[in-house]
Amino acid sequence: MDLVAMMLKDQSIPPLDDYTNITQAIENGLLPKEAQPILREANGLGNRLIHVYNNIDASAVLTSVRGLLPRLEAYLEAIEEWVKKTKPK
Repeated sequence: MDLVAMMLKDQSIPPLDDYTNITQAIENGLLPKEAQPILREANGLGNRLIHVYNNIDASAVLTSVRGLLPRLEAYLEAIEEWVKKTKPK
């Protein structure tokens, strides 16, 4: 989510909360539309891990992660493109 906020900031769009940042990044063409449900799900999983760490079902987390990883590919490709464009020459 920090990378999404950085992408927005580079476009002079003030970053807000994670979910708004995802929407803003998609609306401004920084991320593909398909990334929205995946990033929202990944962010939600991260929040659950942080806030209920001791009471979380590890097998459920592993199942979620295994389902998310392959679907994050479109997001990773967009991030790679952004890094290439912003990389100092």
